[in-house]
Amino acid sequence: MKHKRYDVEGAVLDIPLQWNERAGKYLEQYPDFEETPVYTPEGFPLRLTCDDACPDAVLPDNIYRECGSCQLFRLHSESLLGVCGHPAHRQTTEEETL
Repeated sequence: MKHKRYDVEGAVLDIPLQWNERAGKYLEQYPDFEETPVYTPEGFPLRLTCDDACPDAVLPDNIYRECGSCQLFRLHSESLLGVCGHPAHRQTTEEETL
């Protein structure tokens, strides 16, 4: 199966590609990050720009409620992937909690 590898702030993902007849090209099949979270080495979660924004999102007035509109979302330049930069969503390491 074809895949595309992304390095998003140190989190490496192999995203499967599936042929889409209608589009006439291979499209990325992103995982469900709610179901199976992926974090950067610094503990920040990966999200898709089109994911619904969380209640903590920092959004301009009258804008779409999606992660890509949040001021704390860091978009990866080559995909729909990005990193949620909100401190409340950061996964802390065992060393940090001691």
